[in-house]
Amino acid sequence: MSERRPQPTAYRASSRRSTPSPCSTPTVSPTATRSQPQVATLVRTILDHPDATEVHASFDRVVKTLETKLPEGAAHLEDAKEDLLAFSSFPRET
Repeated sequence: MSERRPQPTAYRASSRRSTPSPCSTPTVSPTATRSQPQVATLVRTILDHPDATEVHASFDRVVKTLETKLPEGAAHLEDAKEDLLAFSSFPRET
């Protein structure tokens, strides 16, 4: 029977610092942590439409959905509308 050696641990979970990633999603930051997956899913649905008209209509529906439960998140999205929907002016790759 071979002797088991303990695995070296480079970092302990308690010693790691939680620093914000530059790639983190700024869209969901004004929302509560428990709501962020739901908001992220709603925002992703905006990207699934084939033309700019439908993208803008989907964006408006998402903002309207969020206004009742997460008004700060809805306002944040509305402020970033131009930047978030800039992709819709380009032709879709097939």
